[in-house]
Amino acid sequence: MTTANIIFLIDIQNGFAKNNLNHEQGGSLYVPEGEKAGAPAARVITLARDAIIVLSADFHPNNIISDMTNHSGVMALRQQQALTLGVEEATLPFTNVYLREGANGQYKAVGVIVDDKVLAVETDQEGYVVKVRDDEEPLLSTDMAQTLWTKHCVRGTQSALYVSEIMNALPKALADRIYRHDLAPTLVHVDEKSQNTFYVIRKGMRRDVDSNAIAVENNHKSFTSALDDFKAIAKTLHQRGVTQVNISLGGLAGNICAELSHNDVCHYLVPLLQEKGIKTNVAFMTDISPNIPITIPDGSFPDAAHSLMRMATYGTEKTTTKDVIRSMVCGAQRRYKRNELQL
Repeated sequence: MTTANIIFLIDIQNGFAKNNLNHEQGGSLYVPEGEKAGAPAARVITLARDAIIVLSADFHPNNIISDMTNHSGVMALRQQQALTLGVEEATLPFTNVYLREGANGQYKAVGVIVDDKVLAVETDQEGYVVKVRDDEEPLLSTDMAQTLWTKHCVRGTQSALYVSEIMNALPKALADRIYRHDLAPTLVHVDEKSQNTFYVIRKGMRRDVDSNAIAVENNHKSFTSALDDFKAIAKTLHQRGVTQVNISLGGLAGNICAELSHNDVCHYLVPLLQEKGIKTNVAFMTDISPNIPITIPDGSFPDAAHSLMRMATYGTEKTTTKDVIRSMVCGAQRRYKRNELQL
């Protein structure tokens, strides 16, 4: 049996791991303890041999519709809410809106959720909210719910880069392309020294639709470049005669982008591999996947406490980066000197 390893490192970027980046630096959507994910993730990259390493990244245009600061009407509403409650605006929960696809295929805001009601809005020509009205907006079944986040991971800024530990662990040629903010939706690089194949998959590149997950965009009908990349990975492994694939996944935040990306891997990559006769197992690396502390009474997404339980319904197991490294070392020790792969 020939075994291969695929490692997914989801959105371990400055915009999620640092809480002090200003707008010029691309902003922050800080995941508590996100700064702890970089070192162990980088160690996996450094010690992997003959593996496929997939790094996803939010790669937003500055005017993306999910950026709260692009909606002046929502910002004014939040300022009024904070004043009424006597709290800091930053302590308010994120605002949720509904987006509707127009005849031109572009999405624009049609309603803002306020006190469990969907209030109608007025928008500018780009579809951003400039005013929240008092009347309710009847929704269509095709309308898309979207959380408005603080600015983060704007391409061309520090926020969009991977954390320094990961940038330093990547092959220099690949890191240079990332530092240059190469606009390709996927960067592919084969490292001659380690024989690792790297895929850098960008998401959230559209102005009018965000992408929390690695493959399926938030409208649940369009895709990032990941789907084509999954097909290429499955074809390559089949041609190499691989019969078993160990998939390890983790990143920021554990109960949002990492969990949704896990679901995409299970829905799309795993079947592609199985169609070619390749057996799979999937494990989630908990030590690089801190959650955003969200509580949902019924435990549904994105409730933090039940995230691992939701993934377990796919047959996914818990693991850590240390266990992944140990497994790879045991599988590679016949081909590499032991001192090259010290734990």
